[in-house]
Amino acid sequence: MLKVSSSVLALSLIFSSVSTAALANSDSVVTVQENQATEQQRTESVTVESSGVSTTSEVNNQIISDQSASNGLEGGQDAVNSQEGNQQVTPQKENQQPQPEDQQVTPQQENQQSQPENQQVTSQPKDEQVKDQVVTDKSGRVVKDGLYVDIYYTPEQSESTYIPEFTLELWSVKENKLIGTAIANSKNYDRESGVYHLMFNHRGYKLGDEFVLIPRKADKVFKYIEFVDEKAYNVKPNTYYKFGIKTFDYYEGEEGKEVAIRDLTGTKLSPIGGALYTDNNKVALALVDESGAPLKKFHIEIKLSDKKGSLSLVSDDKGMVWVDRDKLTPKFLVSSEDRVVRGGINGKALIELPVSAVTGGQTGVLTYSVVFEHKKELGVIDLKPC
Repeated sequence: MLKVSSSVLALSLIFSSVSTAALANSDSVVTVQENQATEQQRTESVTVESSGVSTTSEVNNQIISDQSASNGLEGGQDAVNSQEGNQQVTPQKENQQPQPEDQQVTPQQENQQSQPENQQVTSQPKDEQVKDQVVTDKSGRVVKDGLYVDIYYTPEQSESTYIPEFTLELWSVKENKLIGTAIANSKNYDRESGVYHLMFNHRGYKLGDEFVLIPRKADKVFKYIEFVDEKAYNVKPNTYYKFGIKTFDYYEGEEGKEVAIRDLTGTKLSPIGGALYTDNNKVALALVDESGAPLKKFHIEIKLSDKKGSLSLVSDDKGMVWVDRDKLTPKFLVSSEDRVVRGGINGKALIELPVSAVTGGQTGVLTYSVVFEHKKELGVIDLKPC
């Protein structure tokens, strides 16, 4: 009986060992399955390059979303780039075939894929659009109807606003030769638009020709002419501005049916432009005789108000007297020893400056015309006794 129990006990021990081994084997199987699942999940998160388009699986998207949420990332693309940089491609994934066309694509993939043929194309720059729309091209012609220059001068307009006078020369750079001279004055100044319209006779110029403009004789109020060509050039008397003939585009025709035309600068439709700047601290007195002829080298006296004294001045070759505004009082008298002022008070002209000149807000040069006439001598009557 004791022997049987020993056998049973031995069998029980053997059975226990087998169960323990089986249990250990079962745990090992579970561990292997979990490792396989982890490996499968890891391999599924690998990015596959297919036909030049980067694709990722839905599992990878879920991993990235979880990482973005846990790391507080605002942009998903940064997380994608970081994830892809740390991945290792398994042999199975390297040999994987391109995904089918109906596979779901992530937003990142949509940005990387080629756009369809009917995608919206960004608009061309304006100059390229004009170039494409040009119908008539005149830029190859030789212009023989003159070279036009517009000089803008826009002071506060009034009867006493002075229109400066100056001459402008046009030179050829290639030939180093004077082409012509234009005089800018009140005769070719358009008060409505505030511009001098000048024209130089030229036997013919074309695209690419280069010229020089030089201001010469000018009034004392003339400071400079500003020309703008990529940058600003302030051209004072006896200095020059160099420019070249270029192309420009304009349109003709009814609205919606415009025709684009390309032509050359320097023409009447696109004159060379500049702006005149003057010394607005000056006040000009234009002295003339009864016939309107200028009184050259004529002596006058200006008597200031408020007992501030007087000024003795002489006119220039154009009959002009220039006075600094800050040397004058708001009211002053103009007189001469040799002649009297027509329509004056006791033979003198009373001049009152506008408020803008007194307060320093003057935007142009003020000028006042003063007409002098000879003094009328009283006739002598010879009375004879009866």
